[in-house]
Amino acid sequence: MEVRQLVEEKRAEFDIPGVALVVVKGPEIALLEGFGLADPGNSVPVTATETVFRIASVSKPLTALEIHHAASDRLIDLDADINDYLEFTVGEFDGTVATTASILTHTAGFEDRWLLFSFPSRPCSRVFLG
Repeated sequence: MEVRQLVEEKRAEFDIPGVALVVVKGPEIALLEGFGLADPGNSVPVTATETVFRIASVSKPLTALEIHHAASDRLIDLDADINDYLEFTVGEFDGTVATTASILTHTAGFEDRWLLFSFPSRPCSRVFLG
């Protein structure tokens, strides 16, 4: 089955208004295309190079994969204090420092108390919850 046909079938099957797809083969982009609508209410089509999608939790496994590649290449130590790699400080929890491994496995012991939100007039704002 051809890729474009598969994308259109899955969009219909799962009622997905629009999607952007990039297929990379080696160092080259083999396919870069938008399908469907970015704004169905206004019939605005998806453009692969301009439509912005919220990726949310999709970034978590991709980030973890790249961190593990860096660890395999000995660029980072998964068991080192996370603060060795950050430009800001993550505090200790119960006397234990957070490590890259503990953050990736959600065992660092801290809570994220920042609420991120966006408005057209202010692209990204954050509020400390306590």
